[in-house]
Amino acid sequence: MPFLPRDVAERAEASPAPPRHPGPESEESGSASAKPSGPAGEATYTDAERQEMIRDYLAKMFDGVPGRVYIGYAKPTGNLGGDKLKTSMVGRTYPTANLDSAWRYALSRDLDPVPGVYVRSTTLPDDFPQDAGKRRGKAEESHFMPALQGDWDLEGPGHKDLRDDNLSRPGSFDDLLKLLATASLPEPTWWVSSGGGFYPIWQFDQALDLTDSEMYARAERLSKALHEHVAAVAKTFGWAIDNTSDLARVYRLPGTTNRKVPGVPVVARVTAETGLKYTLADWEARAESWTAPRTAAGAAGAAAGGPSGAAGGKGSGSNGSEPFPATTCDAW
Repeated sequence: MPFLPRDVAERAEASPAPPRHPGPESEESGSASAKPSGPAGEATYTDAERQEMIRDYLAKMFDGVPGRVYIGYAKPTGNLGGDKLKTSMVGRTYPTANLDSAWRYALSRDLDPVPGVYVRSTTLPDDFPQDAGKRRGKAEESHFMPALQGDWDLEGPGHKDLRDDNLSRPGSFDDLLKLLATASLPEPTWWVSSGGGFYPIWQFDQALDLTDSEMYARAERLSKALHEHVAAVAKTFGWAIDNTSDLARVYRLPGTTNRKVPGVPVVARVTAETGLKYTLADWEARAESWTAPRTAAGAAGAAAGGPSGAAGGKGSGSNGSEPFPATTCDAW
């Protein structure tokens, strides 16, 4: 039997073998798995099942990807009043060739318990320290990028107030499917329920090498374009979608527990897996289609020398090799 803390191992031995994945999305209710989470979400899955979720996700996302995977957790550092905790992110990194240590660390933090356990979307260089402390790496320290990801929150408790009072968050998973279709986005490789919304994740056929300055610029530009496109489409429905395009972004790790809302623990989990993978060229072609037709205001802004769509970092800026115009994002 794989490593488990002693008390967890004793409980796991009495549990039935866990499935490799939770069940498919319910078309009727939008609930995410055959074992839905909720007010009793933490008890819905055994420790052995959650261990399997963590191991499986890390292996499918990072196995064979160069670099170190970052696992962080929200460490309570004070009280902001009422039920709100002040937290700081603390974590460690592990070589992707040693994912067993990564999942063990993630599980041990989740059993502590802590408000949340997270995984960085891009790997870090091989010389990045294991004991990262509060340092989770800057965007420009990104090593390889295995997937594009989004963080599409649903209406409910535990979220920050929206800046625009005229907008609200989508109300259901069906709303997110409508957003996906209207934005002409492909079926994700995974849908992950975070406990407060869903992550659509599109895995590349080959992880992008961000140590190459040109590739870094393309990846950064594409991620920004995707998030701005989704936000613009969502706004037509009166919805707000957070921009999580930066390459140092962390997301809740499937199999760990979202304890953001006191007394309502919810296990983050994969709710659907298609096995689909996409090339960078596929995505860049899609990004070109998002800009047509451009709004008159956007075109005028670009003609007037408005801000470039390319963010700072490795190789940012126009160098003649951009797969789509740097002004693309400003039209939305």
